[in-house]
Amino acid sequence: MFETSSLIYQAIMLVSFCAMIVDGNIDNREVDFNEVIFRESPAAEETHYAKMANYYIDAVNADPDAFMEGYFNALEENPLSKEEKISLFGIADSLIRADGEITEKEIQFLMLTKTQLGLKNEEVIKKFPKLELILEKRGGDEAAKETAIQKFVKSLDLPKFSHLNE
Repeated sequence: MFETSSLIYQAIMLVSFCAMIVDGNIDNREVDFNEVIFRESPAAEETHYAKMANYYIDAVNADPDAFMEGYFNALEENPLSKEEKISLFGIADSLIRADGEITEKEIQFLMLTKTQLGLKNEEVIKKFPKLELILEKRGGDEAAKETAIQKFVKSLDLPKFSHLNE
């Protein structure tokens, strides 16, 4: 699915973390899902999952807007293959579903993630047919993505998150 590159794993960890927090709540099912993903990364040999997650939590708590804007910028700048981008999008989709609820913020997050990865609706629907209704309802690809990202980030109003137990 992914080539063994620390850059790819960094992208996976960032996407999965942001998908976990975007609804303003860190659910244990999301943490469990994220931990499984983390165990497959090379970083798992060097550090504990909670330590890595707490690093991200500190960054979000310090400046949530900058963190989320950095996330979207990093997606656009990543040199991923089309297959890797689609798989990364699939991780984001799976993670927002992990707690059994899908919020409007999570749908917006997913749509902007798709756009920043440079994916078209057709490419996503081919791999994830269950998303057809959401994508069709939302229309085409985002034209003014920078404005959309800024509006989305400002609307998040993320709380201060507590550290995970190490």
